[in-house]
Amino acid sequence: MGITPMQQQANPAGRLAHFIINWQKLTKDWWVLITVSGYKIDFITEPCQLKLPNPSQLNQHQQEVVSEEITEIISKGAISELQTTPEPGNGFFSTLFLVQKKDGGQRPVINPKEVKLFRECSPHQDGGISHTQKPTQKRGLVFEIDLSDAYLLIPISTEHRKYLCF
Repeated sequence: MGITPMQQQANPAGRLAHFIINWQKLTKDWWVLITVSGYKIDFITEPCQLKLPNPSQLNQHQQEVVSEEITEIISKGAISELQTTPEPGNGFFSTLFLVQKKDGGQRPVINPKEVKLFRECSPHQDGGISHTQKPTQKRGLVFEIDLSDAYLLIPISTEHRKYLCF
């Protein structure tokens, strides 16, 4: 009996890239195959950051929440600590903010405001709540899927990780 890539990899981060052969059997959609191999952000031009953003204004409790969440995401292999000094030219830095979770806790989110200025809209982007309202009004059916760590499964292309620093 062989070992599947999922058994070999302790961390869930980027796991879908290990199954590219299976994805190639399922679809010929170039966007899906490229994304599963390593997502590249659709930039209009290469992002350039002239100065670092002002640090997020977080109280002591919020700083603890952010620290705990970052430690957990590092343990899953989804992020790594920067090995250089945070300064323009060593990456594109964004601030963090906290959003409420359904269980009452909070989770940090990267504020993409500045890097989005260099991004191109993708036809595969989620259309938002307005796209889900019409179909549900006709059929009257709504369901929820727990995708709590789903974002960890798609790897970010090595050359584009520098645009997601915080």
